[in-house]
Amino acid sequence: MFFFRSKKRYLKSDHIADHRRAESHPRNFLKGPPEKTTKEKIAASLFDGAEKYNCAQAILITFESRFSVQAADILSAKTMGYGRVQGGLCGALYAGKHLLKDQIKSEQLTREFESKAGSTKCKKILRLKLISCKECVALTARLLEELS
Repeated sequence: MFFFRSKKRYLKSDHIADHRRAESHPRNFLKGPPEKTTKEKIAASLFDGAEKYNCAQAILITFESRFSVQAADILSAKTMGYGRVQGGLCGALYAGKHLLKDQIKSEQLTREFESKAGSTKCKKILRLKLISCKECVALTARLLEELS
């Protein structure tokens, strides 16, 4: 009986330690502000919505009016989601960089994205499991709002 009691205490303290680790885990960065921005919500809903837009298309459609995105650009982005961009770049990040014409802002977007996602390459982001594809889309939308 003594063994179980000590084990229960250990498990309870281990659970508390795990909870503390989870609070500082990079995946929880979007949980910081209580409300997501409108663009974040729109981009995330387009990504996993009924229309089945990929990550690049979701970003382009979300910022269609702000950056005067053409329908042809959105259609051509169909082949750029899920790491199919040249070099394996994340599709949401690629679309964000495409929208930002300023090289400095584009580099800033890349740096901030990489600090949150762990990489700029889609396959590596998926392997690291720090954030999901939907969170990549929301992150890119939030960063684009801040930078534009």
